[in-house]
Amino acid sequence: MVAIHQLFKSTVEIVRTRLPKIYTKDLVEVLFRQPYCKIKFLEEAGIGHRQTASQYLQQLEGIGILRSLKIGRDTYYINDVFLNLLKSDE
Repeated sequence: MVAIHQLFKSTVEIVRTRLPKIYTKDLVEVLFRQPYCKIKFLEEAGIGHRQTASQYLQQLEGIGILRSLKIGRDTYYINDVFLNLLKSDE
């Protein structure tokens, strides 16, 4: 749990510093609800419409927070560091 909290705090700082125009705490919280994210998750959280949500996720991928993975018609954005922490906590 401590490692996840530290990762969350460092992610907040990275996004706030490198992508200040899109930074909100709500955005980062969505990234930590589960180890992957989809455009739909940002839409449901009220962070942006489809195009905006897509751009945000692409920008987060661009700075190394997420990695995109296309499965069928859907694109998933994987938070690898968070996923690895969850795996090690088992």
